[in-house]
Amino acid sequence: MAVFTYTPLYDVIEVNQQGYNTCTIANAISTHNTGETVIHLTESGPRYFVCGRMGHCQQGLKLEVKVQAQSNNTGTSPPPSSPPRPHSPPSPPNGDSPPSPPHSDSPPSPPDAHAKAPGDCSCADEGRLGVPLITLVIILAFA
Repeated sequence: MAVFTYTPLYDVIEVNQQGYNTCTIANAISTHNTGETVIHLTESGPRYFVCGRMGHCQQGLKLEVKVQAQSNNTGTSPPPSSPPRPHSPPSPPNGDSPPSPPHSDSPPSPPDAHAKAPGDCSCADEGRLGVPLITLVIILAFA
C-alpha cells in the first residue's frame, strides 16, 4: 500500500500514463483530498499519481509507482552479502611510505541546505518552509 499524508493545499489524483506525462486530470481514475490517502497496490504494473492543484504537477509534484508481481517462492532468501572491505594499497618495495595527501586547516564545507533528499516531494514549493508538502510511505506486505 502507499500512504500519502498532505495538507489541504494539495490533493492526490490517480491518473493514467498520459495524464501523468501531460499533467492532465480530466480523466482521473480517483481523486483524494482528505489529507491522508491510503492506496492499496494489489495488482502489478505502473500506477500514476499527481497533485491536481494549479501548476503543482508541472513543477514536479507527481509520482509513478511500479508495482512488482508478488513472488510465490516460499523459500528463504540468502542473507545479503557483506560489503567489500576497503584494502590498503601495497607498500612500496623499498619501504618508503607513500606520500600523504596535502593538509588543509579549513573546516569541511557544510552540506547544501537546499539539496533534496530522495523521495522529497516538496519541489512545488522548493522547501521554503523546510517541510515536505507531501509525505509518501509505501508499505509492502507479502503473505
